[in-house]
Amino acid sequence: AQRRGGGEFAAEVALSPVMLDSRLHAIATVRDVTGHEELERSLEASEARTRSFLDNSVDWVWEVDATGQFTYSSNSVQTLLGLAPSEVIGRSPLNFMPEAEAGRFGPIWREQFMRQEPMVRLECDYRCRDGCALTLETSASPFLDAGGRFLGYRGISRDVTLSRENRRALAESEQRFRTLFEHSPIGMAIASPDGRILYANDTLLAMLGYAREAFCSMLITQVIHPEDYNATRPHREAMLAGRIPAVSGEYRLRCRDGRDLWVQVTTVLGRDDKGDPLYQMAQIRDISAERESRLRAERMLALIDGSDEGVLFVGRDTGITWMNPCARRLLGLAEDEDAGGLILSDCHPPEMTDLIFNRILPQAERAGAWRGEVLWRARSGEDIPVWQTVMAHRAEAGEVAYWSVV
Repeated sequence: AQRRGGGEFAAEVALSPVMLDSRLHAIATVRDVTGHEELERSLEASEARTRSFLDNSVDWVWEVDATGQFTYSSNSVQTLLGLAPSEVIGRSPLNFMPEAEAGRFGPIWREQFMRQEPMVRLECDYRCRDGCALTLETSASPFLDAGGRFLGYRGISRDVTLSRENRRALAESEQRFRTLFEHSPIGMAIASPDGRILYANDTLLAMLGYAREAFCSMLITQVIHPEDYNATRPHREAMLAGRIPAVSGEYRLRCRDGRDLWVQVTTVLGRDDKGDPLYQMAQIRDISAERESRLRAERMLALIDGSDEGVLFVGRDTGITWMNPCARRLLGLAEDEDAGGLILSDCHPPEMTDLIFNRILPQAERAGAWRGEVLWRARSGEDIPVWQTVMAHRAEAGEVAYWSVV
């Protein structure tokens, strides 16, 4: 419409017929709608922007009516399922799921419609046009008309297939670790970086005699002997600082009954993505019997080393592997001289070689030992009469592993 001053404006004109003096007339109502037209253009632009956003979103935006049938679908369904939006309109999400998944998810879907409650991160499998499976995570909210009548749901679904597979792989990995941890034949424990024990397996609890509740509230300092704890402090600090990957050593652990148990402990540190310490994990092996056996062997070796009788250890091939100082003196060898190239027959005159290999060693192998008088020959050429015992030492399989000669 044109104003009197020449300006133009948007107008809404309404005509109403009316009879006056038997003649038909029209009553015109003119309303300035300039602001209304601008509002409509703004709304149209806003709707265009929203539709462009929805159509270009990587997530699938959709709307279903009160019966659960699609009334709107964004273009993302083409990327996710290989279907055009028009192919899903008028159909239920259950139509695009594998039969077993539809059977599982159907009751959940119907229950949500009955309750008319928001859907939060529901995961279900869809079947794509090419037959492959896809896991979508769906969140949706119900929408109502002005009178409060339920009209349906508006929601968004995103592809979480890779995330779900990663979670499944992580869960399987954690289960394998838990199984290994729980059923390990050696003790295992997890502690915080500051040394508070968080968890221990049954093997360790049985080893030390503690109940789980009591042990898993203790500090490492309450379990490790103070001398061993202080001796290993620099190594633990280096591990926490990231200078070394692990700490390993032999420690005494305090059992519940007050005994000290010798164990071998290897501790590694778990870190987060930033490299900060998360936990300490220790593997603990009881070496008390092994250590006692080693100490007995060391004591025995000390006795043999100080004995006034000559003692030789001889390999299965009759090569001499060790001799005590007395044997060195008898044979005329210096204390620091390497005897690794000698064999048993080198300790005797040549005429005794046949006796050694054909009588003494075979009899010792059959009976476990041979005893008798023989001659040792010193490096000087002197023959020394000795009373000699040869004993056979066997491996677990039963064959002779080495000989000892006294």
